[in-house]
Amino acid sequence: MWTHEASIETSATPERIWALFSDVAGWKRWNAGIERIQLHGPFAQGSTFFMKPPGDEGFTSTLVDIRENEGFTDETVIGDTRVWVHHHIALLPSGNTKITYRTEISGPAAEEFGQMVTGDFPDVLKALKHLAEETESRTAVESVCVKISGKFDVSLNPLEPYSEGKNGIALGRMSIDKYFHGELEATSKGEMLSAMTPVKGSAGYVAIEQVEGRLSGKQGSFVLQHFGTMDKGGDRLVLEVVPDSGTGELLGLAGTMAIKIEAGQHFYEFEYALS
Repeated sequence: MWTHEASIETSATPERIWALFSDVAGWKRWNAGIERIQLHGPFAQGSTFFMKPPGDEGFTSTLVDIRENEGFTDETVIGDTRVWVHHHIALLPSGNTKITYRTEISGPAAEEFGQMVTGDFPDVLKALKHLAEETESRTAVESVCVKISGKFDVSLNPLEPYSEGKNGIALGRMSIDKYFHGELEATSKGEMLSAMTPVKGSAGYVAIEQVEGRLSGKQGSFVLQHFGTMDKGGDRLVLEVVPDSGTGELLGLAGTMAIKIEAGQHFYEFEYALS
């Protein structure tokens, strides 16, 4: 068994390192040895990803161990050679975070593969440290509220309701599919429950949707919760980010959204903060 270990300390939190680890599409931001990468499925045990280094045909690896905010392990099998890379995150007594890459390789070409696999790890760790600390510093500044706006497309389709309502009340259930454009470049999926009363212009709805994409350049996801009423035509809508629903680079996201419809087009205004 051929082994190798490289590590670095950073002032970034384990949560910040984990956000960068779990954003597989963003690995290219801190690993110059990646020309193309694609994750097949969620960032979870059993999922695979394809990675192509510059000038190479590429290979497929499997995520064999996932521990949130603690690290992950991937396994790559090429012929008779098997490579495990353990990515560890450890909070130190000093308050710093230690990132360790431990590599284990078995097979007849272990040493040859080892030199090739681990040769750039010191540079990769330095780049990861720099990005994590830069992102954390920028996040601290961005705890001040930011307001953005843009357009979105929405498709609502009826679903079978649990109850259709009684005494003149019509209960409904619908699926939500949205595409946000602008500083929020994302898609969302969710469900809506509604109640229509016999009085014209009076109704209510609640909804949950999970938004996934990029917010001002940051990759991640979050959940929006709707509470809307109509009182004889007068609208009131509360649309908020569910606390602690942010993932990836959107950890700590809080905010509220307003929706406007003009000439058949949908517009959003999103006021948010990252902490």
